[in-house]
Amino acid sequence: MPPMTDPSGPTFEAQAHRQSAAVAASDMAADDQTFVDALGSDEEHEFYGRPENQVPQGPPRRREQATDLVLPRSSPNEPEQVSAAAESGDRACDP
Repeated sequence: MPPMTDPSGPTFEAQAHRQSAAVAASDMAADDQTFVDALGSDEEHEFYGRPENQVPQGPPRRREQATDLVLPRSSPNEPEQVSAAAESGDRACDP
């Protein structure tokens, strides 16, 4: 599958729905869900606690490269306001 787009981008929602539908329609989706539904938390802990159930299945897959770094939006003087509030012991900081 192609890497996810920027969550704030215009195509993110449509792409996420397409990928979700592809996963749900996979050949193993029903079997996987049946297995998960059949296990209680104690049984799940016991199942995955056995070494033979911790062996990777299939060939290793390289993860897709993450998207570019998206910096949070803030005003240019916000870091100074936060630093000043921290130094004064003020627990609330209104930018």
